[in-house]
Amino acid sequence: MLFLTAAIVGLAFGLATGGSLHNLGAIRFRWPLIPLFALLMRDIGVSTPLAYTPWAPLLYVTGLGLLFGWALWHRDRVPGLMIVAVGMLLNLVVIGANLGHMPVSLALADRGPIELLHKGVLGYYVVMGPDTRLDFMGDWIELPPPVNRVFPQAYSPGDLVAIVGMGLTLFWSSRRRVLAIR
Repeated sequence: MLFLTAAIVGLAFGLATGGSLHNLGAIRFRWPLIPLFALLMRDIGVSTPLAYTPWAPLLYVTGLGLLFGWALWHRDRVPGLMIVAVGMLLNLVVIGANLGHMPVSLALADRGPIELLHKGVLGYYVVMGPDTRLDFMGDWIELPPPVNRVFPQAYSPGDLVAIVGMGLTLFWSSRRRVLAIR
């Protein structure tokens, strides 16, 4: 939700400062359905019964890997996508170090599904503990009040980098002409 909000805010600022929707419409992506498919794969692993299977981490890593690769593929044509890709790479590193799971701070684990607190693992999330690695790259960041009332989840440094990157991507893309990919 915060990712979408950043995109809307970035676009709004771009338009308010002389940008154009025409500039966004001029962008031609290769395989434009890949991001949608990848986001679906990523979210299925936590919001469906698949969250209770061993497939959830694999779905998440595959979806995030597809998003990362797609963003890298388009980085030269769409300003800001490299920042989004760096955020996703940070998340892939911590998830890889934890065998497909994103560590979540125990203090903020109650912000998501209650099953995570009860079981310690849900989908691709795992509560931080002595066995998790790279916890400083996991979901431990709480947004400041009053924003945390609207977006109460825990965020990772990679999430925040990708979110800022998405806002900048829409801002910059609306402000200048972007070459279409041939």
